[in-house]
Amino acid sequence: FEMTDSGKPARPPPPQRSQPPMSFTQIPTEVLPLQPHEIRWHYKEPGRFWVHFNGYDSLLLEERFQRLYYGVAGYDLKETAMVGVLGGLYDANVLERTGDSVYWRGGTIKLLRAEWFEVISDKWYPLEEDLARQIEEAHRSTTWRMKFNKDVGLDVRVSGSPSLSAGNVVRHKITAGKHDVVWFGENDIRWSNNSDYSSKMMNFVGRKLMGKDESYGSKHLRRGYWDMARTDDRLPPIGHVVFVIHGIGQCMEGSDICKSVTDLREKCQKVAKKQFNEKWKGGRIEFIPVEWRTWLQLDKGIVDTLTLPNVRTIRNIVNSSVLDVMYYMSPTYGPEILDGMAMRINQQYRLFMDRHPDYIENGGVFSVAAHSLGSVIIYDILSLHKSDVDDMPVEDEGRHQLLTELQEAKARIVELEAALNKRTYQPKKILFKLEHLFILGSPLGMFLALRDVEEHVYRHHKSAQSLLPASICKRIHNIHHPSDPIAYRLEPLVNSAYERVRPVKIDRCAAGPSGTAQELACGPRKDADMVEPVKKGWMSYLPAIAKGSIAASEAVAVASTGTANDKKLLKDDSGLPLKGMQTHSKSLQ
Repeated sequence: FEMTDSGKPARPPPPQRSQPPMSFTQIPTEVLPLQPHEIRWHYKEPGRFWVHFNGYDSLLLEERFQRLYYGVAGYDLKETAMVGVLGGLYDANVLERTGDSVYWRGGTIKLLRAEWFEVISDKWYPLEEDLARQIEEAHRSTTWRMKFNKDVGLDVRVSGSPSLSAGNVVRHKITAGKHDVVWFGENDIRWSNNSDYSSKMMNFVGRKLMGKDESYGSKHLRRGYWDMARTDDRLPPIGHVVFVIHGIGQCMEGSDICKSVTDLREKCQKVAKKQFNEKWKGGRIEFIPVEWRTWLQLDKGIVDTLTLPNVRTIRNIVNSSVLDVMYYMSPTYGPEILDGMAMRINQQYRLFMDRHPDYIENGGVFSVAAHSLGSVIIYDILSLHKSDVDDMPVEDEGRHQLLTELQEAKARIVELEAALNKRTYQPKKILFKLEHLFILGSPLGMFLALRDVEEHVYRHHKSAQSLLPASICKRIHNIHHPSDPIAYRLEPLVNSAYERVRPVKIDRCAAGPSGTAQELACGPRKDADMVEPVKKGWMSYLPAIAKGSIAASEAVAVASTGTANDKKLLKDDSGLPLKGMQTHSKSLQ
């Protein structure tokens, strides 16, 4: 050691420490395209967010896309661009990226072929195709990959900044639209909005103060969907079709039977999966709207010319709703409405059978759910059928003869009314038999009570065969909200003893009985604020239709108010001293 002036040994120089080389691994030079099961097609309804197709539909769309864009000899683009999706409710065009509803007008969806996704809090949001295409091309580019691998071999820092760690090295960067896309690694890709001032400022501060690059205000991108598409990820086959018919007011602004049926379908699917998952897998219920009113011209605008200008808003509401009842009761327009509805429901039936030709052979059945005036119209169409008397019970020959004469009289009345207007009218029939007829908020009981020609038939027989023969419809279910002023009971027309029978309540679609359902059965609360509004109550009770149909329930009947203190009302119909009477809890059979 060298000695200092003080006689002490000098301090040795510090050891020369070399900067440890940064650890890099080479990345693949070539990246293969995504496989069909890694790509997930999405759809979007107007005003809603993107929703992914199930695996089966996505694979169908991708297979059609591959064949159209990469070409197959003899492939006709016009005939093969359409793919049935969402259970056959929409025809999707993979060329135009749109889908049109099959069973109703104006239903359109947009399609998106999603390869890249933005991940925020474990939620995957698909990128628009133009942006995704730019990112995909940059991601698969061999230029920057070969350069990076060469630099790794030379132990050169890609960013040129010795303060950066390997996890923050920018390996590649592009600008796509308003976003900067940065590759920190093969699976570490982020993007940020380059037009967002706050993101720019945070990135600048991060680079200057903390030596980190492009880490602030950015979101992670992922290539390929997290859930691989599978052919077994699909809707169950259809086992029950319910045609849903609207009532009055369809011409009013904001009335949309198609949207209501979509809501009903979604709610019933949730209930079915939760309550009857195994039966749901064996055969689901499909709801198809029957929109009949806007197809009819009727007075061709004459009523509008007669409407006074005062209180125009109220008059328009009356013309668009209550006037439908007057039209139907008119001998001029009544037959036209009957034919219009029969035509529309038969059109929907043919459309469905064209797409599902083996449906009936496989045990599929049809039902109708009709609301308000629609229930009266469909009942009249069914009652005008020439019933197959051989299928009807013949225990009472006199009753059998009366029912036969009644069917003939109904058809004759319609013909005479049409003859008064110098029209030749032959009532149209529906082309299928019904398993169930669900009438919702229906005034049918009042209509039948006011028709004198039928009064001598009802209230004296112990079966609902007097309403509709079983050869036409096996069961009738009268469902109504307790606060609906248009709804009436139907079963007292079958037998007067039902006047003393409390209607059977229907619980909400929750897992167990609800307090509200108990209140509906026993009467509303005294507090007016606690009474369920009619509009909100309907959508809560309609899924009970699905529960009853899937489970073949014998408890679906009538929801109505009663008087808890009225001792004359029976809790159910088990105490009726009527031989052969079908119990009310089993519905009208």
